Amino acid sequence: MLRRWKKVLCVCFFAFLGAGMVTSESPNVEEYFHVCLMGLNDAGKTANFNSLLGRNFTETRPTIGFDVSDVKYKDVVFAFWDLGGQCKIKGLWRHYLGDTTHAIVFVIDAAAGMERLKVASRAMHEMFQKAIIPKELFVLILANKQDLEGKLSSAEIIDGLNLLELKNEWDLLETSAKDYVGISQILDSLYQKLNKNK
Repeated sequence: MLRRWKKVLCVCFFAFLGAGMVTSESPNVEEYFHVCLMGLNDAGKTANFNSLLGRNFTETRPTIGFDVSDVKYKDVVFAFWDLGGQCKIKGLWRHYLGDTTHAIVFVIDAAAGMERLKVASRAMHEMFQKAIIPKELFVLILANKQDLEGKLSSAEIIDGLNLLELKNEWDLLETSAKDYVGISQILDSLYQKLNKNK
């Protein structure tokens, strides 16, 4: 089993290096920004990912390992890495981060309650402690499932995720992948922040 996970990690690592080789200086390639999409399982990561790609919401399935797709927006291209949120995969999140990572989009289920939010907070901060994080990396939090009853407020999410402890710049967006609410704002927020940091 350990050998299997080492193999998965090697594949992920070399795939990441390959993606990092694509730069804005390459011929006929727009400005590239590498974005890691993270979050606990069932938070709606892949649903938001599919909505960004114009896919049908009902096609969403749990991500095993990772999925990579480019999204062109205005004069840039976002290379989105949709990373699985299962317990065994969470420990690998930090290996996807490095100098070539421009942003993290961290998705939480705003209707799952405070205890689930605390689990997400621990996972996120543990990743930040163990990973090599560029100081200019932008963190975008998606408070997903705004279409459901009993969702947490923005203030509760900021407090529950301990966002004020982050050293990197961050922002919070309310989304509903099911109703396509806030999806265009994801790209707009990334575009404004990352272009500013160029």
